[in-house]
Amino acid sequence: MPLDQIANIAEICAALLVIVSLIYVGLQIRQNTKAVRLSTAHNITEEFRDNYAAIAQQGDLAEIYLKGLGDVDSLNPTEQMRFYLHLHGLFRAFENAYYQKSEGALDPRVWKGINQQFVFLKDLPGFQTYWGDREKWYSDDFQSYYNDHILAQQAPALFRLPGQTAASLSNNN
Repeated sequence: MPLDQIANIAEICAALLVIVSLIYVGLQIRQNTKAVRLSTAHNITEEFRDNYAAIAQQGDLAEIYLKGLGDVDSLNPTEQMRFYLHLHGLFRAFENAYYQKSEGALDPRVWKGINQQFVFLKDLPGFQTYWGDREKWYSDDFQSYYNDHILAQQAPALFRLPGQTAASLSNNN
């Protein structure tokens, strides 16, 4: 076999190997992207879970949270600080989720639930007071998203707080 034919065969083999390598790299990138999205969803879920676990595990914080959601001014200064610190953690977790979603690292299915959580809470007086007092502590992009999208959405009519009965909801509608 002449040398030029061997060279042509070698070039074809090399080209095929490059194609196989590119396919392999593409599959690895795809798998890595999926792993990053799963990890991001897990980490963000943990942020929210930890925030709510604090309420569940500390009875006095649960009382402060429920009372503060209704009226921040009904809390004494120490309770107001605890309420604001709790909401600060919750809003930072939401801002992080928003950023991850914006960068394509958070699965839209996970984002939907997180987003709805804030639509449910946004009309509560304590949430409104906190956002009015601390809005500027968050990034401009997140402020715009919250003000233009969250505040514009309608919360479901049957949303209720813990301790509120279904009958009391039907009396309000």
